Amino acid sequence: MPAGVRRETLILEEDSDDPTQGHYAGETMAWDAAAGQESEHSITLPMKVALLSAFIYLKGLNDGDCVGVDIAPDTLMGNLPSDIGIGATVIPMPASMKTAWLAGALRFGARIKLDDGTNADELGLLLAVDEVNDTFTVRFPTTYAFASATPTAIKYTVSMSPGILCNDPKGWTELKGGEGVHAFGQSKIGGSNVPSGKVIRCRYKNTGAEAVRVLIGFEFLY
Repeated sequence: MPAGVRRETLILEEDSDDPTQGHYAGETMAWDAAAGQESEHSITLPMKVALLSAFIYLKGLNDGDCVGVDIAPDTLMGNLPSDIGIGATVIPMPASMKTAWLAGALRFGARIKLDDGTNADELGLLLAVDEVNDTFTVRFPTTYAFASATPTAIKYTVSMSPGILCNDPKGWTELKGGEGVHAFGQSKIGGSNVPSGKVIRCRYKNTGAEAVRVLIGFEFLY
């Protein structure tokens, strides 16, 4: 190596005390998104993986189309232990949810939903957990009253991307032939673990007048 030239090595480390084998792999989803509608496609991997990044190919897509990537969508955390009214942001926490929180299976930033089978409220991000009073705090207030006797399910979703516009230039790189690709997670050093059997769901909103072919890829360690 020439004098004065420094070589730097970037090492990807997994964000877990229970790492994978460290083998690299990739997976691709492809489907036709109908005009003017939101569609989704899901995969489930049979082994635990550390998700490194995701990317969507932009060729043929519409400016203003929107893509989202969710992990373990609508995972049940338990049922509401007591009634709540409209406008609540501090929610009673069931014992099963507290157990998941203490075990590290649930973390800040998960998106919370309440669903009683008739009404459902998307309450946004999990912001705080009170382990003493057995409550948790969400970003958005309830728009319905929910009863514990119904029962009312408490669900969570981990989102890599709640929704990103396909014409947002941030994060783009150029591929051969001028085809663009929008990457998620490449600026993060390390991988986020996805347990075996958990669903990885991609959502796509087509704002155009014609169907488009959606291609989304993932990189992960297993």
